[in-house]
Amino acid sequence: MNKKIGIAGLLIVGMLSALGWGFTTLATVTLTIDGRGNAGAATGIMDSNGTTPLSGNGTVTGCIVQIIDAGSDGKINVANMSTGALTGDDVFITTVNIGFGFPTSANAGLFSKTINADQGKSYYVRAWNAAAFTTATFLGQSITYNVPASPNAQTWFCGPFATTRSRDVTAPSAVPTLNTLAGVRAVDASWQNSASADNAGTLLVRSAAPITWTPTNYTDYLDYLDFNDFSALIVTPGIKLIYTGANTSAPTDTGLTANQTYYYAAFAYDSNYNYASAVQSTAVPTSGISIGGSSPFTFFQTKPSDAKIDLTWAVTTNATAYTGIQIWAVSANNESTANYPTVPTAPAVLIATANFVNGSYAHTGLVNHRYYYYAIFATTGGTYSNSEAAYAKPIPGGAYKAYNYPNPFSPASGQSTTLAFPLSSAGSYTLYLISITGDIVWQKTGVGVAGANTITWNGKNDWDHTVPNGVYILRVIQGGKVTASGKVSVLD
Repeated sequence: MNKKIGIAGLLIVGMLSALGWGFTTLATVTLTIDGRGNAGAATGIMDSNGTTPLSGNGTVTGCIVQIIDAGSDGKINVANMSTGALTGDDVFITTVNIGFGFPTSANAGLFSKTINADQGKSYYVRAWNAAAFTTATFLGQSITYNVPASPNAQTWFCGPFATTRSRDVTAPSAVPTLNTLAGVRAVDASWQNSASADNAGTLLVRSAAPITWTPTNYTDYLDYLDFNDFSALIVTPGIKLIYTGANTSAPTDTGLTANQTYYYAAFAYDSNYNYASAVQSTAVPTSGISIGGSSPFTFFQTKPSDAKIDLTWAVTTNATAYTGIQIWAVSANNESTANYPTVPTAPAVLIATANFVNGSYAHTGLVNHRYYYYAIFATTGGTYSNSEAAYAKPIPGGAYKAYNYPNPFSPASGQSTTLAFPLSSAGSYTLYLISITGDIVWQKTGVGVAGANTITWNGKNDWDHTVPNGVYILRVIQGGKVTASGKVSVLD
């Protein structure tokens, strides 16, 4: 039986609504993507040197241009420089060949392609100077184009490219040092940046066991893991993301268990997200001022939605010495709520107070796609408990982020991958893996828990055949709606 349901029915939100999957219908426009810089230009997209047009003859022997949906975050994610595969939440739309669409020189970097685009969404184009990704020697890409609400037809003159990126598959040198300083149920980490000229930043992770995990190249973890597990950013089971960026220190890692050894690993990376080998350190937090010597909270959770984050918490029944609750927040992406409110000069604000009971609070009026960090304290008089920390990123209405590890993976060599996805509530769900042409290659029905869920896929379709190389769309349906989405790369 042919399970093809059509790429438009799975990638265009309005069509999903027509299928009864609970989406608000989005209007579409006819978007003509024009390789020139303006209507009168005779030359289109340039090579990475900025002076030579991309060349081709309108067939597979020329340069290729990918048209890509920037995904729910509206951000251009770096391509996998080894395979050309998309990363993050970017979605492939179609490919055109340079030289197609204009009655002019095939070597003028010109093309034209018309697509159906969703109003309010962002698109971009990316070009390779060869017809095969494995032999292309550079990557150039446009800036994003945000489709306006009107009129109903648009023309985007996308050339010349505003950004170029070299084909770099070599990681920078490792960070020279990683220092960890233990505090009260907290750890401060700092490091020296890599000495390599192309160093772009450092990824810091933490675990309660020695770290053998290594990052996946070409992956921006801060963007890729905006999937919310209701407590923290987990890059793989047991490994928590502490920081990624160009600074030489991380926000204080709070909410730790006293007298337990924690392991930290720092990975230098370049602008293409090639990751260097790990440099590691350990720290043992001390006990703090918590009354009774244990946390007064059983959980502190965040759930993001459009311009809002809902906070919920539960208190322990034996922490009767506390009378009140304070919740502090900070919205700067490189800050945390460490040590608040004991450090009055820190850039955090008190957003809520409550009696010492189970409760919830809606933090509203927020900026979408920006991280907000929270700390909750129990209080009695002028004494504060140790905090519990959580953070999240508000997102417009729609699906959460799903992801898998390892990604890409090689089913032909016997490798499987773990599919990780959140559910907003416990109950039944159906997971689909769909090719970019709209074929459902594998599906799984199960019963999950509220929060993080995982299942394993061996890379075989419903007929027990290994699927070919490519990028597959992951969709999780619960209660008639898409609750999580992501992409899975197969590379044998």
